Amino acid sequence: MLIIKIFVQGWFILIGAILINATAEALGQATWYDFLKTSAQSGLPQAFKNTSGAQWIYLLIVYPVLLGALGCAARRTIPGPAYRCGRP
Repeated sequence: MLIIKIFVQGWFILIGAILINATAEALGQATWYDFLKTSAQSGLPQAFKNTSGAQWIYLLIVYPVLLGALGCAARRTIPGPAYRCGRP
């Protein structure tokens, strides 16, 4: 049963991350894919130069918070003693 919980939670996070990335792209916000693509094409120093302060805030603060919220929501989709999120 544990493997099924992990599998369902993984799909929940995967679909959520795809939606987050699609939304970021629609809003013109850089994603990690953009950053890695630029670094592969132009080199890491150029990728750092091309990334604005607002994009860094999104990549290093907003995106991880959204993914963490997805993880928390995924854990709540399948209840169980070891799958609580937040307060016990």
